[in-house]
Amino acid sequence: MIVLVGSFSCTVSNKNNQEFYAYYAHIQSDEPFEKYSRTTEYADIVINLGENEKLVFWRGNSFLPYWETSNGKWPVEEIIPRKGNGTRTMPDATNMFSTIRLIESSSQKIVVLWRYLPEFEMNNYPHFPIKADPLAFVEELFTITPDGNVVREIRKGTPKIDDWNNAQNKTVQTFTLEKSGISNSKLNYLTGPVINEKIAGNPVVNKTVESPVLSFNFDEGIGDQTSEFATTTSCKIAGHKSKWRKGVSGTALQFDGYTSSISFPTEKAPAVSDAVTVEAWIAIAAYPWNWVPLVQQTDSLGFALGFNNDGEPTFQAGIGGRLYKVTSKTHLERNSWIHLAGSFEKNNGKLILYINGNPTDSLILPKQSLIVTKKEIRIGCSGKESLASNPVRPQVNFPTIFGFDGLLDEIRVYNKALGKAQILESYRNFISDEKLLKSPDMEIRKLPEISGTDKFRGYYTNLKYYQAWDNMWRFGNSPDVVVEFNNSPVKFIFWKGMNYIPAIANDKNQWYSNEFNETWGTSGGNGCQEPMSDKNLLTTNARIVEQSDARVVVNWRCALIDTKMNTQANFDTISGWGDWIDWYYYIYPDGVAVKKMRLWTSGTLNHEWQEGMIIIGENSRPEDVIEQSPVYYFVNDKGQKMAANWADANDVKIDYSDKRIFVANLKSQWDPYSICDFTRGDIYNSKEVSPYSVFCNWNHWPTTLIKSDGRYSSYPDRISHSSLNHFSWDEYSNHTRESAPYQEKLLIEGMSDKIPEELYPLSCSWLSPAKIKALTGIENADYDPAQRAYVILAKEDKLGLKIQATTESPVVNLCFVVKNWNSSTFATVEINKNKSEQKTLRQGVIRDTDGKQALIVWIDLKTTEEIEVEIYR
Repeated sequence: MIVLVGSFSCTVSNKNNQEFYAYYAHIQSDEPFEKYSRTTEYADIVINLGENEKLVFWRGNSFLPYWETSNGKWPVEEIIPRKGNGTRTMPDATNMFSTIRLIESSSQKIVVLWRYLPEFEMNNYPHFPIKADPLAFVEELFTITPDGNVVREIRKGTPKIDDWNNAQNKTVQTFTLEKSGISNSKLNYLTGPVINEKIAGNPVVNKTVESPVLSFNFDEGIGDQTSEFATTTSCKIAGHKSKWRKGVSGTALQFDGYTSSISFPTEKAPAVSDAVTVEAWIAIAAYPWNWVPLVQQTDSLGFALGFNNDGEPTFQAGIGGRLYKVTSKTHLERNSWIHLAGSFEKNNGKLILYINGNPTDSLILPKQSLIVTKKEIRIGCSGKESLASNPVRPQVNFPTIFGFDGLLDEIRVYNKALGKAQILESYRNFISDEKLLKSPDMEIRKLPEISGTDKFRGYYTNLKYYQAWDNMWRFGNSPDVVVEFNNSPVKFIFWKGMNYIPAIANDKNQWYSNEFNETWGTSGGNGCQEPMSDKNLLTTNARIVEQSDARVVVNWRCALIDTKMNTQANFDTISGWGDWIDWYYYIYPDGVAVKKMRLWTSGTLNHEWQEGMIIIGENSRPEDVIEQSPVYYFVNDKGQKMAANWADANDVKIDYSDKRIFVANLKSQWDPYSICDFTRGDIYNSKEVSPYSVFCNWNHWPTTLIKSDGRYSSYPDRISHSSLNHFSWDEYSNHTRESAPYQEKLLIEGMSDKIPEELYPLSCSWLSPAKIKALTGIENADYDPAQRAYVILAKEDKLGLKIQATTESPVVNLCFVVKNWNSSTFATVEINKNKSEQKTLRQGVIRDTDGKQALIVWIDLKTTEEIEVEIYR
């Protein structure tokens, strides 16, 4: 028997000698929500186990599945109670926080992942959740076998990542799907302890120059508690995970920049008055979004040791009703251990800042006592919302809780002002190993690198970034999608760190994206309403909806919301829907993707559809990735190339009206290209260029959690992005007068090692496709530019046709979608009476959205002459 995976379908015999397969569908019903539902033909999943026997994951139940046979319909038991803005059976009224994906389909099993937010509260207008916890998502994994047995594994969201990752902590239900209903249901609640190994630290240094009144050594190396040495007080370590690392002495703690913090209780905090010294060892991973404390007592008039977004350390103290600060202009470097200290003494009125044992800056203050009695001491985070620095638009820069991102060790507070010699001695106590100081125990941060397998395939994975960031999310093994090729290093990537905004990566791991639909300030929203703004990944997701050796189809879906309150664009009070996007990538073995972009909106059609954007990894600047001369190329309707330099970009007027190919010139042989009939375009707004780079460069996205839709980069300490241009082109279809209104556009994109003009035949093959002429066995045949394929409705087993290629309408790799194939067998394909060789022919049998078998044929063929094609079995 031939087993074929296509649209994740397969054909096997089950216990009733019937077919066992799964497919995406759009289940129709008479329910009121259907009229306004902004969903495509891939909305639901159907698993067929026999004649009139199917398990259905339907949006009308917010994807809680039901079992249906000729004898009736039975809902699968709801294990986790759900409550939202909908009905009892459809608690998520628009399935804003509910998704399904077909993970695996074979002759042995079918696996479906259902992910949902079990409880949320939603305002009706403007449209935003007032309670939607990204850590509360539930994942239910259903494994179905041909005999009707089902294993259902349920994982609830957890505050701590270790509890989520613990394979023993889950609920498992088993049941059997029978013709008469669901039977043999058993439920097991599994629990098990989280097992962490103690981290082995560096040699412990026990030397002190004075007895501190507060001392955190962070030498536990394990667990979620740390002890303060002077009072033997145990303190909780807040955050997703207590990440222990090797320190300057023993172990240290890694802070994630958002949730990691330690609070020392008010009742045990030392009362300092006439003098104070604070010291700490730090290793900076990324500069903070604005000033952050390392050690802080109160928010206003207490003492604090910290540093700002430019890496400039600060020591501050409240004296006589006023807060005084001393800030050094010394720039602290990343990825190196640094000793910071600050002291104040009433008798001489000096506020002094020290870096690596040396005084760098001082301030003379009134000779008065500190205005601090006993107050809570916070470490690594103030616990209060603050504004990020360097905003592009201050009016849409909103307060966010953020903290220190890096390693902290050996924090000490003294109720006296240590002298210069003592500070230097304290520093020197820890510098016996210079190599240790230059190489703190932190991961090197960079864009995820994906090792290819020399196969054309799409697959689910969980791409790793760095542990402190990865720990902030609750996903199983398959949140991300990658498509790779056997004849090029290029990869299409749909990564949660990019909010699933599609990207293409080349051989040097340089990422490019043509970005997304975007609108601004509707329904009471603030600023950009776009996929970038879904900081907590509440709505955005990617799925593989078709897969075979001939092509991969990926769906990306996202709501357009703002950063402040998740306000959805163009919210309609009648339908209960706002703006959504559904993009479908039809990706072929030659690395070419045509994407069908659908924008659901009942608002004004003023949305942006494209922005050419380079994604730049840490420790790189835009100039390291993007060539400046030329920065990009265009090819016009006659196949002629035009180059443009970045230095001249604002002075040279580009006429887009005759252009059809755009190529961004990266520092690699593989450059991203886009193909369509451009109507107009521009260079990205030069007003958003900062002194950091000749290119625009911002780091409010990707991977970041600050509530901002624009922040200028100042250092290469975070992933950032740079925009090159916008271009516009005509729509493909318009359905904006329907009850579920949308419009669509098409665009080809990919990466190529060819010179730009060599892409011209590809553009002609898509924009002016060769005509198809049906000869035998075909009811209907036409070219579908949305799939870059000839779609054929077969009426016989043997199909004959002609492709009337010319110089103006060439063939650059053929794709056929044969509907009504109704067989699991592959075809024999002949070109001009010659059988196609296996190395040039790829096929797949998939289940279409009506559950019927369709044949996908892809042929590596380039010609400007008419050819005759036969497809038969």
